[in-house]
Formats: sequence, structure tokens, C-alpha cells
Amino acid sequence: MTKKIFAAHSSKQKRPKWLQESENYSKRNEQERLVDLPKVHVYNGRRNHSVNHYAAGQWQRQELEWVDERLRTQLEDMLRGLDRKMAQEVIGCILYFINWGIRNYLDLWHIDGMLKTAYNKIEHAAAQQGIKLPLFP
Repeated sequence: MTKKIFAAHSSKQKRPKWLQESENYSKRNEQERLVDLPKVHVYNGRRNHSVNHYAAGQWQRQELEWVDERLRTQLEDMLRGLDRKMAQEVIGCILYFINWGIRNYLDLWHIDGMLKTAYNKIEHAAAQQGIKLPLFP
């Protein structure tokens, strides 16, 4: 009985064709990506979700003159898609912060995140204008 010795392929020996093809494939795969990166689509929902007219009117009547146009549109966009009652709550929270300096939250994480952003932006805009918040200490 004869023993067969199987040795690992060394660099001196020629590699089998299937192994060479797989190495070439992996090199090609590294150079050109087979799958594209995921894409992000942002849809403009402003046409579909307008600001409640009553809430917008209430905000415009009580809006301060030192608020610049950019912040004004950002605060108005916060009210998009909210129903009348929720928009009134948000406006009430913002006005309470401006007048008394207390940050009220509604225990709804998406509304609270929006309010936190609004509070920070209003505070920053007031500091740039030299206005001290709260207006009524």
C-alpha cells in the first residue's frame, strides 16, 4: 500500500484554475462595487400639509417683531400637519417660554423634540438681537 502525501499549495506550485478564477473575481469585486449605496428621497410635503389657518393667524397676531424671517418660517413650518388643538398647544408653549422663560413639554416625544429645537432657536435669536428672555421676569 502506498501513501499519498497531500501538501498545501506553495507559491512555487501553480494554483488550480478554479482558485485563480476566484482570486480574480475577488479582486474585480473590490475594484467595482456590485451594489449601490442606499439612496435617500426627500419629498416636499408642504403642499399636502398646510398650516392650520386659525393657528397661523393666532401665531402672526402674537409674533414678536425681533424674530427674523428665517426663524419665522421655521416656526411656521413646525405647525404644518398639526391639527388645530395641537397647534394651539405648541404656540402656547412657545409664547410661555418667550414671556416667562419656562420650557413646557407635552410628553409626546416628536412634539417635545420640535419644541426643544424651537426653544433653542428662539433663545439664540434673542441673544443675537440683544434681547433678554424672559420678557416678563
